[in-house]
Amino acid sequence: MASLLPGTVGQITRLEYLLNAFKKMTRNERFEILPLNYAEVEQLKTRGINVSRYMLYRNEAEVLTFHIPVNITMLPGKVADDNLTFVSTAYGQYSGVMVKRPAEVMYFDIAA
Repeated sequence: MASLLPGTVGQITRLEYLLNAFKKMTRNERFEILPLNYAEVEQLKTRGINVSRYMLYRNEAEVLTFHIPVNITMLPGKVADDNLTFVSTAYGQYSGVMVKRPAEVMYFDIAA
């Protein structure tokens, strides 16, 4: 994604090209393409995927859902010995993302 896109004015990166295209298509200047740990090649290689993976979806509960059986709970903390650091413990549970409408989700794989 950081490599330059040949034939473009000013030689912009592929990521910049996609971002500009989506801003124009959605008519939303605040449109963002956000990095995820799951999209990083190093993380994907552990699963046998040798590309950067991006996912495009409508951010609505009808498309994707994320079940949280136990909300995050903060336990009482204490000040560390340096009197600057606050140490606290927390616990919670989460599940993976469930796609309710697979036809509304697109994957983009970009070779590194």
